[in-house]
Amino acid sequence: KEAEKEVHALLTGYRLSGTLWDAVYSEGENILAAPVEFRLEGETFTPGELRMLDKAPDRVTWLSTASRGKVKLELRQEYDYDGFCKVTLKVIPDGKVKVASFQLLLPLQKPFATLYNPLDKAGSRATFAPSLEIPAGEGMLTLPAVNTRKGRLENYFWFGGQYKGLCWMIDNERNFSLDPEREAQRLSRKGNAVTYTIDIVNQPAVWEKPFEIIMGLQATPVKPQPEGYRKVGEFMYDYPPPAGADLA
Repeated sequence: KEAEKEVHALLTGYRLSGTLWDAVYSEGENILAAPVEFRLEGETFTPGELRMLDKAPDRVTWLSTASRGKVKLELRQEYDYDGFCKVTLKVIPDGKVKVASFQLLLPLQKPFATLYNPLDKAGSRATFAPSLEIPAGEGMLTLPAVNTRKGRLENYFWFGGQYKGLCWMIDNERNFSLDPEREAQRLSRKGNAVTYTIDIVNQPAVWEKPFEIIMGLQATPVKPQPEGYRKVGEFMYDYPPPAGADLA
């Protein structure tokens, strides 16, 4: 049953399909424009097994598999009580496999993708700091608040609207193969989709043995904000509140 392939926690939810999800729920509404998926040489994987491994009052664990050519993926998905998902991606090559491109794509519907927030916000709360609004236009989008580092990863990235959105995070670049002269992450818009793409391989590599990559994903908001929560803190260094901010 489709309902049995969904995980819901507080204000978040996920519908399991393929390698990861074909729906991410924020306050009960699907914010995805297309499935969250991995692509090998630009091509999607064929879904395989999908089963629950463990269920407890505070967490549930699922395993999904997918394959393309001589590469198989196993995704162990551990969902916590607040909807946080720890994904352990195991890549299993069948013999020696030459790989030039391997990516993860996170596509949100355009109406839900108006803001972004990286780990290093480049002083985004300060006056004259770069805007955190997603720029208009089609194709690749320039994000002023992201400190571009070719061949390296931005370890945390969230994008969405004032409340609804999706974030991705990772500790390090272990088992990645990244060209030191190319950017490994980018945000783009095409039609109704605003997509965050993470390159796992953009410099040719040869896979011979299985390896794992661990990452985290979280839909937002997790829980309702208490009324008047903005009054709990004070504005630092006399920076004014953003124009149009609701301080009630």
